[in-house]
Amino acid sequence: MANEQLVKQWAEHVLQKYEPPDIVINNAAIINYPAPLWDISSEEFSNLIDINIKGVVNIIRHFVPAMVKNKRGIIVNFSSG
Repeated sequence: MANEQLVKQWAEHVLQKYEPPDIVINNAAIINYPAPLWDISSEEFSNLIDINIKGVVNIIRHFVPAMVKNKRGIIVNFSSG
């Protein structure tokens, strides 16, 4: 998820209700329209960065500290396209 506040709220809810996860799988989910980079709109490129990079970082930022504190866990990152 690109919206850090929503990820933070979701992570807080999950971590209050359950133990930290044993595994986190991040799967970047979108690709841009196939075209030369200079033909990709700034908005489309920003959306791609927000979801595929910031979304992955947000999940790590809000789940991994609990996993580290628990001294266990695996993180798997995939990329689309």
